[in-house]
Amino acid sequence: MLTAHRALTLAVSALLAPALLAQAPPGSSPPSDVSVLDAVPAANSPADLRWRAGKDALSKGDAAGAVPHLLAALEFHPASPPVLLDLWRAVGDPGAKALWLERFVRAASDAQGRLKLDPAQRKTLGNEDLKATSKLAEVRAQAAAELVKLCDRLKAGPKDQAGNGVLVRWLCEMFLEIASDAPALLRQHGPQFAAALQRHAAPEWEAIAQALADVVQKGSASQKDKPAQPAAATNGNTPTPIAAPTPELAQRAARVLAGLARQATYGKDLQGGPAPDLSKFTTAGSAAAGAAATAVGAPKVWTIDELKAFDAAQRDEFTLAHRSWNNPGVTLSPTGKYRIETICGAETLLGVAETAELHHARLVGHYGKDPFEGRQGTIRIVPDVNDLEIEGAPFWWAGGFQGGDRTVLRFAWGNIPGLGHGLTHELTHRFDGVLHPFVGAWYTEGHAQWTAGHYAKT
Repeated sequence: MLTAHRALTLAVSALLAPALLAQAPPGSSPPSDVSVLDAVPAANSPADLRWRAGKDALSKGDAAGAVPHLLAALEFHPASPPVLLDLWRAVGDPGAKALWLERFVRAASDAQGRLKLDPAQRKTLGNEDLKATSKLAEVRAQAAAELVKLCDRLKAGPKDQAGNGVLVRWLCEMFLEIASDAPALLRQHGPQFAAALQRHAAPEWEAIAQALADVVQKGSASQKDKPAQPAAATNGNTPTPIAAPTPELAQRAARVLAGLARQATYGKDLQGGPAPDLSKFTTAGSAAAGAAATAVGAPKVWTIDELKAFDAAQRDEFTLAHRSWNNPGVTLSPTGKYRIETICGAETLLGVAETAELHHARLVGHYGKDPFEGRQGTIRIVPDVNDLEIEGAPFWWAGGFQGGDRTVLRFAWGNIPGLGHGLTHELTHRFDGVLHPFVGAWYTEGHAQWTAGHYAKT
């Protein structure tokens, strides 16, 4: 049975997971001073001038005209209760009123989520029902307190505590989401999270990379007939079996390891401290990715006719079935010049397959020869920049890259012609790599930009 604090933490985790996934890397420290957040604008300050303009508009009955001034005042003090309350007065839409009421209650509540109104605030709110927003503030405060407790339990130091630093940084990121525009929570718990981050300041790159390598090694081997390993019992409960790593998990771990090793090479291009030395995992990561992929097995190669025959429901089913690199969507271009792989959906796979050879033929006409007769190329379309790094992108800012006969592009277009510009750019690098080797980067990049930008129709 889940304890109360764990249930609450898991619930909050589920609610905030999409937001937290966007933070890379996690672990921002709480602000050391939050006084500016909920300050009442000082007399004649820029915030006060905007606030007064909003209040003047309200006094003249121009509620809509007051809103821009009040929003401008909030730019200086995002959680100022009197400004938020005036915004609640100014907006007329029920949804907007609910939003600004919640923001006011969040900003004005104490560290326990209790709201204490002064006479002027009570008069302004009148008979407004605050039960729902007050309850939300209380739950928010409870969740923040439980995160602090969990964070304080996580110790730093010995090897058996490896990974706690990652969890502390993740918990701090979650706390910052929960305590956003809630100054009392930031004041109450921020110092404890800052102290926890300091305790776990030393990154655990080596332990993380080695753990990923272990998962790859164990999962790449056949798991048939290998029994599950029981976990250690806790609190007298029956231990839950932990399944050994599968080939699918091994492939995911191998890709993460390859991506971390690649990211570590960006140290000279980034601000902050030096990047960790993960060079010993670079070769291991690449080899492990290949071994893990072999363990997963070769995906089916679909034909263009099969893809074109899908109706809407079948396209959706295909996209869901081929949304991880354990089982990507794969097809060949019409004459087999290119193998196309992607987890970006059936329409992306079909669009690339039907147009890749058209761009190839255009470049053959441009160069006057085809140096790739009987030499198949691979085009891999990935969904985001993390996949580019995992695939071996040499620069963090690149939208794609060409390596030998392998073209990798990040999905960043709204239509097939848009894809064509990026694909032509990278294929130009492929042609130049064979026909014009060793020329300067200024030429190859300029040439690829030119060929990509100078066509009107596929």
